This record gives sequence, C-alpha cells and structure tokens, in this order.
Amino acid sequence: EVLLASATPVSAAGRPLPLPPPLHPLLDPIPALLAFYPLAAALARRRGRDPDRPRGLQKVTRTL
Repeated sequence: EVLLASATPVSAAGRPLPLPPPLHPLLDPIPALLAFYPLAAALARRRGRDPDRPRGLQKVTRTL
C-alpha cells in the first residue's frame, strides 16, 4: 500500500495522508511526524497488532 504525505489534497491509491500547509522549512517536519503517528497506530490495529505492545519491546530495565 502506498501513502502520499502532501500539503495539497493529492490521493495515492485513494489513501492520502493530509499535512497542514507549510509554515517554515525548519518546522515543517514536526507536523508531518504528528500526522504520521495516528496513521501508523491505525495501520497496526488494522493488521491485528497492538501498537502499545510491540513485539520485542520490554519496558523493564534490568540491572545486572
């Protein structure tokens, strides 16, 4: 599946990832990342995965 991130309403295979209009070249990646994370979580759930419990992640730090 192809997803296109764009500030203009362009659709790639019917699945656009809308972005806010550009503000400043140094700040533009921040809203792009914020738009991506909800999409990634929804995609993981659609694939039957739990985005809050990824495989291989342990939240416990063990001191040896």
